[in-house]
Parts: sequence; structure tokens; C-alpha cells
Amino acid sequence: MFIIGIEIAKIHNQIMRELEAEIIANVDKNMSATTARVICFVIEENKQRNIIGRDIEEFLSLKRSSVSLILSKMEENGFITRNAVSYNGKIKHILPTEKAVSYHKEIVTCFDRVEEKMKRNIAQIDTLKELLDDITTNLEREGIYGK
Repeated sequence: MFIIGIEIAKIHNQIMRELEAEIIANVDKNMSATTARVICFVIEENKQRNIIGRDIEEFLSLKRSSVSLILSKMEENGFITRNAVSYNGKIKHILPTEKAVSYHKEIVTCFDRVEEKMKRNIAQIDTLKELLDDITTNLEREGIYGK
């Protein structure tokens, strides 16, 4: 039996294991793939706008409590700082530390290597992207986030 959601979840797990192995071997043995993804997101997005927790929730498609735990651990490990905004003390801008910035290029290289492994011998990348976009649209429109 083929269930799209289960197959996508399995692929997600494989990708995260590959990323983690690359990051552990080439960046920091204590860094998770999720931490690496958030570091890149925060560094790249902060060039255009101020990043807050909700942005990370949307980026990772996780609930607030999960993102809060991730951000707390990242702050504890010296990868980010969180500074309250002047107009609302509950909202905090998320900024990368120098430590995070120093790892950024190496993290991107790890992502690129895993991406190349995934694309190897696949000619229909555009078709795959369209299919994944359609699945995302369906879930956003008809799933729990679309209601």
C-alpha cells in the first residue's frame, strides 16, 4: 500500500539524518539539522526583515511550543539572541550570534551536498516541485491550517 504522507515522512526522516551526519562531520558535532536550518533561515531572512518566533513556526511548520524549545536551546548554545521589540515586550526579534554566522557557510555547503545526493539521476525535479506545491496547497486549503 502506498500512502503519500507516510512516504513523504520517511523521506523527510532520511533527509534529516543525512543533513545531521553532514553537519556533525563538517560543522559541529553537537548541532542538529533543525538548528542548522534555523541558523540559515535567521541569517538569510534577517537581511530583509526582523525575524520573530512566528516566522520560525511558519518556516518549520511547527507549533509555538516546539519552536520555543528549539529557540531556547539555540540561545543556550550561543547561536541566537532574542531581543524584545519596543512596541510589545512579548515579541522578540531573533538575531544570529557571531558563532552562528561563523558556521553559516559550512552549513550551506552541507545542505548543498545533501541536495546534490537527492537530485542525482533525477530529471523531473520541476515536476516533483509542482507536485509538492500542489500537496502543500491542498493541505493549506483543506487541512487544519486552512479551516
